[in-house]
Amino acid sequence: MEGYAISKRLAGVDWPDGTDFGVCLTHDVDRITKTRFHSAYYFLKDRKLSHIHHSHWDKDPYWNIDTIMQLEAEHGIRSTFFFLNEQDLFKDRPARSLFKPMEWKLYYSSYRLTDPMVKDTIRQLDKQSWEIALHGSYMSCDHKDLLCKEKEILESVLGKRIIGVRQHYLRLEVPTTWLYQRELGFKYDSSFGAPGLVEAHENWIRPFRPIGEDFLVIPVTIMDGYLFRECRSMALAWQKCLMLLEWARKNHGLVTLVWHSQYFNKQEFPGWSRIYDRLIQEAQKMNAWMGTAKEVYEIYSAHATADVPKVQPK
Repeated sequence: MEGYAISKRLAGVDWPDGTDFGVCLTHDVDRITKTRFHSAYYFLKDRKLSHIHHSHWDKDPYWNIDTIMQLEAEHGIRSTFFFLNEQDLFKDRPARSLFKPMEWKLYYSSYRLTDPMVKDTIRQLDKQSWEIALHGSYMSCDHKDLLCKEKEILESVLGKRIIGVRQHYLRLEVPTTWLYQRELGFKYDSSFGAPGLVEAHENWIRPFRPIGEDFLVIPVTIMDGYLFRECRSMALAWQKCLMLLEWARKNHGLVTLVWHSQYFNKQEFPGWSRIYDRLIQEAQKMNAWMGTAKEVYEIYSAHATADVPKVQPK
């Protein structure tokens, strides 16, 4: 996003059923399996023994989609799951990638959308009214053919078209990525965010249309990993979240949450899923509308789009 600014004339809507603001619930499915490499990588990074003490658990610590479904069903709400179809370290990447730890982290043991368990889960989510969207791979932000292939594979698994995308690591080449996404038939993107994502600012609470009325950008407001790295305690993280909810309520805006499926592992990431649950409960008390990114797109599409912000060079 370097070199560009977004106009301050951001679109606003009346939220359904007399609610005061919106909360968009989303999950990035980056990993479904924890390998020995990832155990060692995160142990060395965080110095936490919980990263390697998981061999005795009943299921893989990164497979938590059923946990998320149960939590949200209890609250009577649905969310969007962004499924990743990342490149394979040994099949798709150049030989030099074998000597780069960051590329091992990105590409080693990536799951396939065509894996039977993944296919069944995607179809079950869709059947029960959760939204399925694409988590564009790390390199796809400026490779249209790669993004197109990933979209086609996910749609073939799902059995119908998808309209939403979020790029891995929120990688954007503005406006190139958005133009590619729109050309491929996506109706919205939710990759626009900033490191930290704990600042109350109108750019992060209002969707906007940077390349025309047929394409919506839904900014990321709170992402779990950024939040808990920024805040030194659960108490501080919770206060930051409350601040953003209150800011959005006062400004009739939208808070978009990103909670990765692997972070619902309570042993390894204690308190992270609890904050997500508390956010839902607090938003309900504050008279918030809650739903999927697709529903956000539909709400904004139903309103006039006279003020269309444009991507402008600085």
